[in-house]
Amino acid sequence: MVQRLVRLAIAAAIWLVWIDLPREHYAPSNNTFASWNELQEGLCPRMTPNPRAWPTIFELARAELGLSNVTIADRAEIDAFSLFFAFTAGARVYATTPAGAGQPRRVMISLSMYKCASNHVMANLDDWSKREEGVDFGGSFDTLDRLYGADTSPLRDVFQANNTCVVTAVRNPVGRFLSAYNEVMYRRRTRHGTRPQQLAMSANIPEGTPAHFEQFFTEFLRQPQSSYGSRMEALEMTHLYSTTGSLRALDRARRCHGNDRVPRPNDVAYVLANAQMNLDFPDMMQRHCEMPALPVFSIEKEYHDSQKDPFKYHSAAKTVWKTGGRVSRALCIIHVMDYSCWQNIDVPEFCRAVFEEDSFREKLTDAAMNGRSWGDEEDCTARDFPWM
Repeated sequence: MVQRLVRLAIAAAIWLVWIDLPREHYAPSNNTFASWNELQEGLCPRMTPNPRAWPTIFELARAELGLSNVTIADRAEIDAFSLFFAFTAGARVYATTPAGAGQPRRVMISLSMYKCASNHVMANLDDWSKREEGVDFGGSFDTLDRLYGADTSPLRDVFQANNTCVVTAVRNPVGRFLSAYNEVMYRRRTRHGTRPQQLAMSANIPEGTPAHFEQFFTEFLRQPQSSYGSRMEALEMTHLYSTTGSLRALDRARRCHGNDRVPRPNDVAYVLANAQMNLDFPDMMQRHCEMPALPVFSIEKEYHDSQKDPFKYHSAAKTVWKTGGRVSRALCIIHVMDYSCWQNIDVPEFCRAVFEEDSFREKLTDAAMNGRSWGDEEDCTARDFPWM
C-alpha cells in the first residue's frame, strides 16, 4: 500500500512538472516503464549526452552480434565511436530586425538533423525569411563552433542566451537508421557505383535483401567511421550517426563560448518529423521563439529519390527490424542515448523490453556514473567534427 502511494505521488509530481513545460518539448509519451527515468537521467541529464556511457553502449550492441572480441582500445577506435555520438549536421540562423533603436533582436537557431525532414524545414524557413519583413537570414554553419566562433558572422554580437532559441525536428531513432541505410546505399549505387573491392560491407551478399542489411549493420558496429572510398562517401555514412551530437555540441559551445551566449541543451524545442510538422513547426517557432507568424509550411515537401526505395534497401531493413532478433536488439541498444535525450519520442515496445533487462540497466547506469570520459569535451581547440 505504501509503495502504491509513493508511485502515485511520483506520477503526480511528474505530471505537475510536465504541465509547466513547453508542450512541443515534452509531449506525452509512453515512456513510463520500469526504471527508465533513472537510466534516462544517467545517460542524458537535462538533455546533455553523457559521453561516459558511449563505449559501453557500443560494447553491449556489439555483444549482441558476436563482436565481443572487438575491444575499444586504440585512438582510431575511440574516434570511430565518438564520432557516431558527436557528429552534428550543422545549423541555420534567423533573426528579427530591431523595431527601433535599442530594441532587442530575437535569434532562432534551427538545428539540421539528417533524415529528419531537414531539407523540408530549411526550404520553408528560407522562404519565410525572404518574404517576412523584419526577419534576416543569418547564415548556414557546418558546426556550432563555427556559428559561435565565426568572426565574420553578421550576428556575432547579437547572440545572447536570453534572446536565442534553438529548434529542430527529430524522428524515431530506429526508423531513422533504417531510412538512413537506404539513403547511404542508394547514393553509393547511383552516385559512386558499387565497388565490392572497396566496400567490405556486404560485398558478397545480394543487395536489397535482409541478409545484406544484417551484414551492413554488423560491419557498421565494428567500425562506424567509414575508412574506405572517397571523402564524400565517408561523409555520407554520417546519415547513420546519432542525432544527440547537436545537444552535446550546445553543451560544449556553452563551455567554450560562454554560458551567457549559448542556450542550454534542455532549452532546445523540437517536434516530430511527421505529417503534423507542417503545423507543429511554425507553432513551435511562435510559442517558443516569439518569431513572426508563419501559419503553415507551404512549400511542397522535398523528397529524396531514395524514398521511392527502388532497390528495396529500406523494405529489407524494415523486415529485419520486424523479426525482433539479435540485430533488432542491437538497433535498440545503439540508439538508447537518442531515446534518453529526445524524451517525447515513444520507445518501441521491443526496445522497452531490452532496456528493462536488469543486466543492461546495471551496466549502463554504472558506465554513466563511473565510466571513463571520452572525446574532446574539455578541449575547446578541437573542432566539432575533424573532417570539416
